[in-house]
Amino acid sequence: MRFVRVSSRGRRALTACAAALIASLVAACQTDQLVTGSVAAPANGVAFESVDGPPQAVFDRLVAKLTSEAEARKLPVVSRTAVASWRVRLYLAAHVEGKTAGVTWVADVFDAGLERAFRVSGEEPLAARRDLWAQADDAVLGRIAARAVDALMAGIAGNPPVLPAPEPVGGPVIAMAEPGR
Repeated sequence: MRFVRVSSRGRRALTACAAALIASLVAACQTDQLVTGSVAAPANGVAFESVDGPPQAVFDRLVAKLTSEAEARKLPVVSRTAVASWRVRLYLAAHVEGKTAGVTWVADVFDAGLERAFRVSGEEPLAARRDLWAQADDAVLGRIAARAVDALMAGIAGNPPVLPAPEPVGGPVIAMAEPGR
């Protein structure tokens, strides 16, 4: 067994991801909204399987923003129960680190065979205050939706955005299995 150091920032990111995963399992915030768009994009459209992490009020506003951004770009979005060429699972996590804060988002995009095709992500900065979700106003959610839809469309076109390389590791030691075992 090998050990790899994970920085305190990495631990916080892992904690945020774990919290988002737990929230998704407990809350299962999903939408059955049907959104129309042009048929010039994927044949069967895109289905947003889930949007996990934000409180209900933020979730509702974000779904509306995703809908309007997809319609503006003529990306057909269908109900998650419909046949779709692409399925998207979107995760959001609010975080504070020192005097900086933000909402990090990650979208896993699956093809019609339910194999993960690509992943896109981003972050919107916020002021480091107590209630971060209260700062997720329409402007912040609009930027998240616009960037997510743009990245999704680029990935569908075969040009998924290049994600930044991971930061160098440091900090406490965490167990990790050796390759091939």
